Amino acid sequence: MGNIPNAEQSPRIVNGVIYWYENDTFSLNIELDFADQDDTPVDVQPTDIVTVVFTDRSLNKIKEFVFTDIVDNNITLDFNSETTRLFPKGHYTYDVIFKSAERTTVANDNKVVVE
Repeated sequence: MGNIPNAEQSPRIVNGVIYWYENDTFSLNIELDFADQDDTPVDVQPTDIVTVVFTDRSLNKIKEFVFTDIVDNNITLDFNSETTRLFPKGHYTYDVIFKSAERTTVANDNKVVVE
């Protein structure tokens, strides 16, 4: 009798693409590692805002995460059962926007695949 093949880790990042299986629940931690034009590290301040927006192939907004009061330059995206239901199998993109004294796009049209 043969072995049953294992599923890939979910979620996972492969070549910069985030993958997960449809209806999986998980938390995805993102460490914000910013530097200024002189390559000096920049810490996120309590008044700063980080927004992560997921869109489908038609550029419809699927989910928006907004973070304020960020601690230790980390944010956590919570894909609970309610959130993960918004993502049926398919291809998506996400943007990360950092708003401090100025608005900065950190990630633009990064890819997501829900299997």
